[in-house]
Amino acid sequence: MDIPHAVAAGALDAASDALAVLDADGVVVAGNDEWASFAHFGATADAGTDYVSAVAATDAAGARVADALRAVLDGDESAHAEYERAADGTRRWYRFRAAAFDADGERYVRAEHATVTEQVVAEAAVRERDEALWSSAAVLNHDLRNRLTVASGWLDMLPDDEGDGPNPKERVANAIDRADATVVDAVEFLRVGRAGIAVAPVDVAALAHTAWSAVEPADATLDVRDPGTVTGDAALVRDALERVFENALTHAGPDVAVTVDAFERGGESGFYVADDGPGIEREKRERVLRLGGTTVEGGTGYGLPVVARIAARQGWHVAVTDAADGGTRVEFVTDPRAPQVRGELSDPRLSER
Repeated sequence: MDIPHAVAAGALDAASDALAVLDADGVVVAGNDEWASFAHFGATADAGTDYVSAVAATDAAGARVADALRAVLDGDESAHAEYERAADGTRRWYRFRAAAFDADGERYVRAEHATVTEQVVAEAAVRERDEALWSSAAVLNHDLRNRLTVASGWLDMLPDDEGDGPNPKERVANAIDRADATVVDAVEFLRVGRAGIAVAPVDVAALAHTAWSAVEPADATLDVRDPGTVTGDAALVRDALERVFENALTHAGPDVAVTVDAFERGGESGFYVADDGPGIEREKRERVLRLGGTTVEGGTGYGLPVVARIAARQGWHVAVTDAADGGTRVEFVTDPRAPQVRGELSDPRLSER
């Protein structure tokens, strides 16, 4: 079967990976230079070769490629298989993808072998880093908090200082409490999304009321208007709302008025939480979303960074801006076109030494 020149040109030209067009029987019709030089598990892959039979008879990786190709030849629109090879003592990873297309009433298959070594290595490095971070967090959560508890117990046994001036015992107790709170927040930061993300429609208004009850504000008020429904993980969204509410109570006081509503602006949309407190200075807004950024004396610097991490895990991003009455407005940009927050693990305190 002769493939039209226009089809061959469109499928093969300018391809950087090993690419070929096969007919409805899996026979190679044409391939690019990369296809001609590709190893193909030691099989022949020239024009006129039954590629399915050729690679199926090689090894386990070739058999996986043949299975993916058979699926498309049997009617699937596309299929893929990943495999690894060793050459010159170096392991490399590849992804084979087969996709069907029609031309002049005939069915063809676009077959491609692409190297994904850099991606696989990068993903492995990220997993290794995450596991190392989580292992360290587990040690901190258990061993360090136990030691802080012991220190607090011994401190309680010391006599109170009734002299004038700063109370050393009280200062040590405050330092222990802050250290304990920092460990707890650090573990929560790393735990975000670790169990996976459950994607489903989320009623923001209902979660806002639930989160507000969990915070147990005494004199504060909540006005939930029409924040709408978003696609995300309900548990994570509730956690984020609780943290933003707690942040409002901390910064604006126990009688703060909080509003939850939807917004749409310049191609972005989502929902926001606004308060009537003093607000956050413009030059500090980006910093409070990063680890270590806090405007409260004695704060752990994990509150809003955890919120930003929750958003990023769901493909959203968070912005801090002015509320209508001068307070703080935390926006959750949930539009799919929104960029994810980058550098969320960056902590400026790590570079102070």
